[in-house]
Amino acid sequence: MAGALLNLASVAFFILFFTVYLGYAENPDLKVIRAACETTAIPEFCFEMLSGDPNNRGKDLHGLAAVAVNLANVRGISIRIYIANLQKKTTDPVLKHILDGCFGDYDTGVIYDTREAIDEFGKTDYRGSVLSMSGAASAVNQCNDSFATGSQENPLKDYNIYMINYLTVGVGLVNNFIDD
Repeated sequence: MAGALLNLASVAFFILFFTVYLGYAENPDLKVIRAACETTAIPEFCFEMLSGDPNNRGKDLHGLAAVAVNLANVRGISIRIYIANLQKKTTDPVLKHILDGCFGDYDTGVIYDTREAIDEFGKTDYRGSVLSMSGAASAVNQCNDSFATGSQENPLKDYNIYMINYLTVGVGLVNNFIDD
């Protein structure tokens, strides 16, 4: 009986040890994502952005950079949709005018430029891709600046911050492929 309890205790310790160990040991694919993200200005945001999708596991730095550029475009499209919904709901003519400008900034700036960045990345024009993402960031900043001129509260502030973060990650990862 004592031997059976000792065996049971050993098995329980073994299971507990490996459960704790595996819980703290990082998946090798996540290590690649973490290492890639360390090359960006905002590594923690980058890691959260890329590690959340299981499809990103197993990708190398080039694959992760391509995902980041594409995610910036997808984020821009979703924010443009959000702006369009705000435009429909607002009755304030000043806010509507500002939102009209921001819609244009996202439509012809952010979305256009991130699509260009995707295309340029695919053609290995990494400098062009970075420049296009920088252009998209300028469009986001232009939208933000529209709210600075008046007394309107910026309902897009947090969305614009996230957009800038997505672009920052994309630029950081693509910069790895630019030869000095």
